[in-house]
Amino acid sequence: MAAGPLALSFLCILVGKALSARHVALALAAAGTSLNRMASYYVYSLADISKYLPGGVWGLIGRVALYREINMRPRAITQALVVENVWLLAGAAWVGLAAGCLGLAGGFAGLVSARLGLSAAAVAAFAWPAALLVLLPRLMRPPGGGRTIAGFVCLQALMWTLIGISFAVLLPYSVAPWSLAAGLLTAIGIYDFSFALGMVAFFAPSGIGVRESTLVATLGPVHGIDLLIQISIINRFVWVAADIVFALVARLLCREAWLAAKARSA
Repeated sequence: MAAGPLALSFLCILVGKALSARHVALALAAAGTSLNRMASYYVYSLADISKYLPGGVWGLIGRVALYREINMRPRAITQALVVENVWLLAGAAWVGLAAGCLGLAGGFAGLVSARLGLSAAAVAAFAWPAALLVLLPRLMRPPGGGRTIAGFVCLQALMWTLIGISFAVLLPYSVAPWSLAAGLLTAIGIYDFSFALGMVAFFAPSGIGVRESTLVATLGPVHGIDLLIQISIINRFVWVAADIVFALVARLLCREAWLAAKARSA
């Protein structure tokens, strides 16, 4: 594996994690708790690294412990965790479905399935943001109104696109009938959707095994089973490295912001 794709994959994951950390502050705001960006990075990274422990629930337990340190009530903690994870799951499924359908349509241009794929992608691309515009003001009453929600939708789209690219850049695209654009979109879509499946599988720490098996089952027939197994394992190692680096940097740069947030809540 060349160094260029690995470096790009690593960078996409880091930026995607920084965007994902923004969901901590947004979910806390929905639960009535204010936390600045630097402190939210600390909370996200410190609890996130424990997701690799056996059992698959330690990330949530770590987040609960941190929220209790700023005197959040159990109901508010539950609300923040549910809102954050529902948003992330819905975003992964939304971007995954939209990109995957567009990629499949491009890969089989001229067939009836192409038109069906484009139609499904259009529905996926517009239905979820439209639902957010209707539902979120009722659920969280954001201070910026529609502008805040539009920004949130863009955040989701950018984050999951980058996370999908972190896997897509590791694949070869010389296999017919896939063009480069169709292959990238399909890989992004399938990766994001497999990520969503891994999030649902709470028994698997960080979705280990679920994400990889989905990728191999769906993209293996196109790129080869052995190659997909290798790339899935490489992608997982890149994720672990990015998780560790992000956690170390957040601990060094954001700890003071977290301590200040604790002091204000005391």
